Amino acid sequence: RSYPGRARSAIGSGDARAYEMGVLLFGAYASYLFAELVDLSGITALFFAGIFHSHYAHANVSRVTRESMHVSLGTAAHCCETFVFAYLGLQIATWKQHQVDLGFLLSALPICMLARAVNIYPLSLMINTRRHTHKRITGNMQHMLWLAGLRGAVA
Repeated sequence: RSYPGRARSAIGSGDARAYEMGVLLFGAYASYLFAELVDLSGITALFFAGIFHSHYAHANVSRVTRESMHVSLGTAAHCCETFVFAYLGLQIATWKQHQVDLGFLLSALPICMLARAVNIYPLSLMINTRRHTHKRITGNMQHMLWLAGLRGAVA
């Protein structure tokens, strides 16, 4: 019997949302565990599990479960990314014996910017030859893509 203000259990109530979320999360984690068990790449297993779930499971779960998974995993991803950036920032701030080689820094930054430009502009030109006029990558977007690469490999 259900009382006002009391949360109902998903068990036996016909509400399968909790089970759907559990099966999706367990499926991804099980693929990771199995890959690690047989000495394969767990990251690659998660990648392919994500593709599999996106193609097959996404259409077979309820709309509410899809929205709940999207919000829950988006929140978890944001928290993990914040942790990684905070951790890296604290490591740099507390590193006692670091030495900055100014020559290396002044030569590496322009080389990285040049390498990024050599990739962004020709690839954008190739993409723009195959796209309709209203979907082309504008010059401002190309500059933004070039400068966005300076954010680093952590992202």
